[in-house]
Amino acid sequence: MMQKAKSFLTALALSTCVLGSSGVSAQTADVDCGGVYTVKRGDWLSKIARRNYGNYERWSVIWQDNIGTIGDNADLIFPGQELNISCIEGRPTGLPQHEVVGPGPQPVDPNAFSDLRVLTGGDYAPFTDEGAEDKGMLYVVVDRALDASNDVASYKITFVNDWSRHLDELLRGGSYDLGFPWFQPDCSTSNSRCDNFIFSEPLFEMLIVMFVREGNRFVFNEDSDIEGKTLCRPSGYFTHDLEKGGRLWLTRDVITLKQPITVAECFNMLIAGEVDAVAINEFTGRVAVRDLGLDDSVTLVENPLSIEALHALVPKNHDRAQELIDAFNEGLDDIRERNVFQSIIRGGTERFWASLRSS
Repeated sequence: MMQKAKSFLTALALSTCVLGSSGVSAQTADVDCGGVYTVKRGDWLSKIARRNYGNYERWSVIWQDNIGTIGDNADLIFPGQELNISCIEGRPTGLPQHEVVGPGPQPVDPNAFSDLRVLTGGDYAPFTDEGAEDKGMLYVVVDRALDASNDVASYKITFVNDWSRHLDELLRGGSYDLGFPWFQPDCSTSNSRCDNFIFSEPLFEMLIVMFVREGNRFVFNEDSDIEGKTLCRPSGYFTHDLEKGGRLWLTRDVITLKQPITVAECFNMLIAGEVDAVAINEFTGRVAVRDLGLDDSVTLVENPLSIEALHALVPKNHDRAQELIDAFNEGLDDIRERNVFQSIIRGGTERFWASLRSS
């Protein structure tokens, strides 16, 4: 069952790409940092990344910075090609520098957003993960979209790992301007999230599934099968999928919902028999199962609860809310048109499945 769900999700993730660099922005303060690398016989991108950055995983940075030269196939590089190598954390040094052309730096638009405060949280791999080198694939998407927007002059992305504080306390409270990644509920009816926030274009679509104990005769073929069950989902996570489409599982007390702070707590409650299922996106759930060593104890219910899209959002009480979401969408459209968005999503999902296979 898990293999079938994985295949469906992989297809979904790749189809989402038609809707993607690293979360480490290029630094230009050191004039001798970064430059032009000439491809040699026997080179490949991961080898070039290790030589210049000391980390082979930064091959995707080089590819995305040079996709106009390399094209969509990262394996097709040739001796003599000149690749732009961005400066990251002071590396590399000693490369020939770029030739300075054009009129030089242009004045910053006085209406552009400066010192933009962007909020995300961790424990949400592979989307946002403070412990990962690239901080998660949607961290990379947002970072590159903001960098590409002509209407954003400067920004800083901050992790606050208590998701329950994000929407009301930190975003609507004015401490931050934009947050990600968040699901958008059905806004055709009144919903507090729709009433208080403006959503960006979709960043990613995925399955919301249920993880259950191995051997548990848990069946979910139709909504009536869920009556009387106890589900777990961490506090701060959305619950609109439990209410939409006439479900009203919470409003009518059809189910009991437990909401501890962390994903790990949900799975511990599942193993202890305190809940019937952990209802969460498949990516985050599989990471937790692996990290907690539960591969032989937990299985996945084949039929998903829903398919949901992740977005960035801006509180409507922000004095330039619509301008800000438009600026973000502009940058998002730009990285899609240059295939940067697609490569981020493709690379992130491929690395995710590879990490599960190697564990």
